[in-house]
Amino acid sequence: MPENSTSASNTAPRGLPGAQKLADAERSRPASPTAPGEQPRELLGGVSRLRAYAGDSPIDEPDAPKGLPHGDSWLARTGRAAARLIHTDAFPVAFTEAVDACQAPVTTGRRIGVLSPTGGAGASTITAGMASFFSLVRTDLITGLDLTSPPSGLVSRLPASDDDGGLPAGLGQVPKNPEAEAGLDLAEFGPCPRQRLLRLTYAPGDQPLASEPVAGVQRELSRSRSIAVSEVPHPGSAPQVDLSDFHCLVVVMSPTSGALDANAETLRAVHRQVPHVPLVPVLVDGRRIPRRQMAYAEARMRRALTALELDDAVLRVSYDRHLATGAELRISRIGELRRLQLARLCASTLETAMGNV
Repeated sequence: MPENSTSASNTAPRGLPGAQKLADAERSRPASPTAPGEQPRELLGGVSRLRAYAGDSPIDEPDAPKGLPHGDSWLARTGRAAARLIHTDAFPVAFTEAVDACQAPVTTGRRIGVLSPTGGAGASTITAGMASFFSLVRTDLITGLDLTSPPSGLVSRLPASDDDGGLPAGLGQVPKNPEAEAGLDLAEFGPCPRQRLLRLTYAPGDQPLASEPVAGVQRELSRSRSIAVSEVPHPGSAPQVDLSDFHCLVVVMSPTSGALDANAETLRAVHRQVPHVPLVPVLVDGRRIPRRQMAYAEARMRRALTALELDDAVLRVSYDRHLATGAELRISRIGELRRLQLARLCASTLETAMGNV
């Protein structure tokens, strides 16, 4: 990892400390003139957004609705802040490494698919968390795309920008003729295609698309946006989505006893269907699962991966009060440990999608 940028303070920045490097680099660059009619970079959610995350408070992130809990209790946050007055823990360095990996250059749009064996495993939460995290630590444009049957469980979790006029509509109106895919106009899919985090889903009453138009939409997005994180249906369920069109697939698995067989079967089914697409398995605890059960579930998944001759690494996202609400997600409200787990998941997924592992 590159050395940290020096600053006037020796205190490691909280929040998203890796963003400090980009903020320092931007301040050292001469200001570039703005073309007539062009929106300033600051208003496009660029470095100003990252600079805010270099400190304790993400001032550019929209305020969370009242009533949504923080992932860590007030007592835990107060105790951690007091302890850091005495000594520095490992979190800032570990988080910086993960954020640095998430900020790696992307030469062509990376398409990341997220699926789960069973409903309620946390696929929408992980998709929303990854899309939101990428949009806050990167300076380019990100898409959160829900390809499952309407109504969307994803878009309601993604934070809406001030210029986002409600749920985007029109995904189901994509031309069904494959020859027309090259001429797709993404302006019809949302009120502001240049917004920082573009939210795409089916409008109420839309008919789900076939695999060919879905692939056309994703390829079109890849031309203008660096990363598209898409929630996709379980293999074999409707609507059909061609998994071979993704650069990486995140398989979200529940550690509950009743889900273990379905987890292993899904890993086998996905690998059998698209053996060339790398998998990133992640266990998501949405119910305060005991540690022994989490360890047992991880061991089961590792055995399933070994049987498929795949890397047996399994990531985790522990229980978090904010993530478990199912409401609009805010990165700053996620507990510190789970924020680090999410950052590492994003880093690992992007590295895998770029072919770096």
